[in-house]
Amino acid sequence: MGFAYASGVVNAPVKVVWDLARQFDGLPLWHPFVESCEMVNDAHPAAVGSRRVQQLANGGFATAQLISIDDANRALVYEMLDGPWPVKNYVASVRVFPVTDQGVTFIEWFGRFDADAVHVEALEEMFREGTYQAGVRALQEWFGATPDSPRSQPDLVSTVAAGKMEES
Repeated sequence: MGFAYASGVVNAPVKVVWDLARQFDGLPLWHPFVESCEMVNDAHPAAVGSRRVQQLANGGFATAQLISIDDANRALVYEMLDGPWPVKNYVASVRVFPVTDQGVTFIEWFGRFDADAVHVEALEEMFREGTYQAGVRALQEWFGATPDSPRSQPDLVSTVAAGKMEES
């Protein structure tokens, strides 16, 4: 079984980061390796069981299904049903936590999958760096990399903090 993990601190309040990260169809807004995302059968992106088809930056496609979304604990779990990778039973989680003394957010993104032993190490690195850490870095850049950095998307931060972002 393979396992990949990435984490980081995002320069924004946890509510603001969660409001963006929880959007099951929202990866194209901020993740550098997702070009587009469409919900299958016009499903609501926050509905457990809903499926998304993502077009990846490399031209490939991947289908994922939302397994759970927990707004109280700020956690999202999805299963990758198909894609360009030689994996099975791929389940990943995104969780965000407040760093209360700084008003910023700790985010972690991790996944487990089955693959032939010969591919596991390379796939772990690819998911860790190419999916999870790339996503964490993208969120850091979106909101400002460190608590001392200026926010790079002030309009979105203000909008979300004011509760004006569309409900997902």
